[in-house]
Amino acid sequence: MKRSFYLSNLLFFCAILFSVAANAAVPTVRTQPQNDTVCAGTVAKFFISATDTPGTDPMTYSWLVSSNAGATWDTVRDTTFYAGAGTDTLKVTSRLMLNGYWYKGVAHNSSGLDISNSAELKVDTSFAGAISGQDYVCRSGTATFTSSMSGGTWSSSDLSLASINSTTGLLTATALGFGYDTVKYTVTNVCGTYVSWKVIHIDSAITAQPIVGPTVTCVGHYITLTNANTIGAHVWSSSLTGVATVSSTGMVVGTGWGNTVIGYSFSNGCNSVSSFITVHVDTTLAAGTISGPSNVCRGSWMHLSETVSGGVWISSNTALAVVDGSGNVTGVNQGVVTISYYSSNGCGASIATHSVTVDAPASIIYGIDSVGIGLTRTLYDTTIGGVWSVGDTSIATVDSMGVFTGVAAGVTTASYSVTNSCGTTVATVPFYVGSLPTGGAIVGADSVCLGDSINLTNPTAPGGIWASAVDTQASITSGGKVKGLMYGAVNISYTYTNGFGTTTIVKTIFVNQPPTITITGPSVINIGVNYFLRAVPWGGVWTQSNSTVGSILAQLDSFSLVSYASIIINVPGTADVFTYSLHNTCGNRSATFTARSSAGVANVAGNDGKLMIAPNPASGQITLNVETAATGNAAVTITNVVGEKVKEFIMPVNKNYDLNLDVPSGLYFINATTGGESYSGKIIINR
Repeated sequence: MKRSFYLSNLLFFCAILFSVAANAAVPTVRTQPQNDTVCAGTVAKFFISATDTPGTDPMTYSWLVSSNAGATWDTVRDTTFYAGAGTDTLKVTSRLMLNGYWYKGVAHNSSGLDISNSAELKVDTSFAGAISGQDYVCRSGTATFTSSMSGGTWSSSDLSLASINSTTGLLTATALGFGYDTVKYTVTNVCGTYVSWKVIHIDSAITAQPIVGPTVTCVGHYITLTNANTIGAHVWSSSLTGVATVSSTGMVVGTGWGNTVIGYSFSNGCNSVSSFITVHVDTTLAAGTISGPSNVCRGSWMHLSETVSGGVWISSNTALAVVDGSGNVTGVNQGVVTISYYSSNGCGASIATHSVTVDAPASIIYGIDSVGIGLTRTLYDTTIGGVWSVGDTSIATVDSMGVFTGVAAGVTTASYSVTNSCGTTVATVPFYVGSLPTGGAIVGADSVCLGDSINLTNPTAPGGIWASAVDTQASITSGGKVKGLMYGAVNISYTYTNGFGTTTIVKTIFVNQPPTITITGPSVINIGVNYFLRAVPWGGVWTQSNSTVGSILAQLDSFSLVSYASIIINVPGTADVFTYSLHNTCGNRSATFTARSSAGVANVAGNDGKLMIAPNPASGQITLNVETAATGNAAVTITNVVGEKVKEFIMPVNKNYDLNLDVPSGLYFINATTGGESYSGKIIINR
């Protein structure tokens, strides 16, 4: 941006001044630019005015700038900082970098030019600068403070501690002062009044203080040390960084085994002192190796040794084995125990381990000493690791788990042999093999009425255990007394056990009750048409009250334990009472049902050839044909034996009609009505 105002510029202006073509006088600057002081970021203005005689060439303006107090000058161009460089008023957007720049205005025409006096730009800032100087001053001592900004005034916040020259920044501490003082630097300019400050400490002579904290750490671990001298400058140091390092905050980190001296050097405005402490850095102890036997007999002892010393012997389970301070292990009970050698220091614990098995001789054989032929029995010995055997394998055999199998009746010997650190020991017991017991026979009634009791016995095998398969249906006492609790069949078992095995026999007891009878069927029927009445439970006898009105054509005990009666009433508008009677061991019961015929013209019988049904019985697919003198269609209704409608449809008469009768197995009634006549039939569905 800057250019030097070279001689060529002056020659140019002189040429204008002496031009023979000039018609105006050389300009004369009448108003000089004035010095200006502004705050950074605001606009400063420099103004000139000049006069000349009128002529053909108008008067123009330009501006010159110097950054070195007039040593050199550059022509001003309109830029970020400058505006109006070609007018009588130069506008400068102020920056701190422009502080102290000089500006001149130039008025010129074709006859020549005139240059104004210099005007200086002063740029102030809204900042008091940064204070430099020491942080500590001794009593009666001095210190000089400076600021990055000039023109300000120095002051002390507490004159009882220190005073300061307002111009030079020389601070003098009082003889009795001690504590914190604040040094202030105040700058007032066009931007306002601003203050910078610095806190200093007025010191007195100090004495060395001891270093406080742990003196032992481990490799890779740390401890923290402190010192009471804190107001001042300090430096931590370690004499052997290969043993430990220390940070500026007193944190000591172990780097290797050994001792190192940690130092604390402290100084303030009056003097310097040092303190020292020795720190030991330890490492984790080696675990070492345990050697010695791995087995000991119960009640005996053996010795273990370790490759390192200074530790403690420990047993993981003193109920199995104990160990003394010399490594002598005594077996207490059979089992596996861990013997440990424990060493520790400030860096932690190290443990070496050794597994020891406490052995025992063969003990007493436990279990039932008899078994039936072909059955198995398991014997036990509390000592582990032994071998089972049998004296006579023609009587019994045994596997490695002590499971004996009876082969033939007789007596043999069961043996358990153990070989370990206790030597070889053998336990034996006689073992008997016999035939399985017979269960005898359960003697007593096969049924019991609901709420009553019967007695069951087993004379040939007394002493067994009675049980009911369903206690809520029938209960039984230990003496064989059975009580009926709920209708139905239940199994009563009798279990007999002797030394050679167990046998169970079963007898089925039926819990009976006086019958509860239910009769269902149509209460109104067509005359001359046979219908079915349905009674439960099955096994009874049907009778009627008036054989002159109707009759029972057939009786059937069939589907789902139901008793059916095929009835017919031949007299219109009459009723007949049908009775169903049933007897069992618990009593007699009967129920009645009244059926009434409808009044009117008798319908054509179902099996008179007018309604053809084929096949019959059927599995579901049937063919119907209504043979009649009428024409058109017939309305067909199919019902079950209790009069419930299962199907209803329309079919043409005098023509085969195929139908899939998708219903459960049973007896069904088909009725077809056409031309005022009704045709009936029956079909049995078997699936």
